Amino acid sequence: SINDLKSLPVAMPEICEQVKIVDHLHRISKDVGCLEAKYKQKLDALNELKQSILAKAFRGELTNGYVAA
Repeated sequence: SINDLKSLPVAMPEICEQVKIVDHLHRISKDVGCLEAKYKQKLDALNELKQSILAKAFRGELTNGYVAA
């Protein structure tokens, strides 16, 4: 029951350990934000490249000057 759950002890780390955990989570959050920004930049660049290639293809500017692997 809920009353049984309320009576159970819950172990909590010391305040200094809690602060370390929070600092670590903040660093991870910052790193994730940086990665998200880089990922968006890469997606935007890829989309621009795709649009550029498509535009050249429609204008007939693409040639067979490459060797497919």
